[in-house]
Amino acid sequence: MSVGHRLRLSECVDELVRAATAYRVVDCLTSVDDFLEMLAVVEDTLTRTSSC
Repeated sequence: MSVGHRLRLSECVDELVRAATAYRVVDCLTSVDDFLEMLAVVEDTLTRTSSC
């Protein structure tokens, strides 16, 4: 795994965790469906075959 891929992994996962656990209600995901949709996007991003 390259350094660039690890950074992208960290950013994707960090964004998901931030959205799921935000202190302010207006910053939180509004439903489990929103969380699952975001999780699917993160999974797709992380498992997409790199052309590098």
